[in-house]
Amino acid sequence: MEDGQDIEVDIGQARTWVRQGIGQIIDVRFPEEQEIFGSIAGAKQLPLSCLQRFCGYTPDPHCEEFSVRDLTAKERTDLTRALVGYADQQKSVLCLCRSGNRSLVAARLLRALGYARAYSVQGGTEAWQDAAHLPDIKSSSSPGDKVVA
Repeated sequence: MEDGQDIEVDIGQARTWVRQGIGQIIDVRFPEEQEIFGSIAGAKQLPLSCLQRFCGYTPDPHCEEFSVRDLTAKERTDLTRALVGYADQQKSVLCLCRSGNRSLVAARLLRALGYARAYSVQGGTEAWQDAAHLPDIKSSSSPGDKVVA
């Protein structure tokens, strides 16, 4: 299993990649979390549970490996088409959750599917909000595009 170092990026790097247009954020939190805590401006919403279903992934409580079952060529093609709206293989895919745990699972699943530049953002939205110079979280519960610092 990969260690987390080459699959995780810090908030500063993630923000740089997004601003340069070479990174895209996928928020893997539950919709309820996104409503309560807000979401990163421009992030695609793809809960981890949906990604796991797309991949045919079933957690094995006795195994720490994150793998995708063998997919047929048609299933892989269908999955790639389904993910097109969420993840561009030509860009770095930055998976984000509340604290960084689910995003690590998501990044590993995407890598298993051929997304070589899938990463988990260290610290998740908690770290993103704590970085005062990154006021990019929008409140979903308030009208308009109010930014929450």
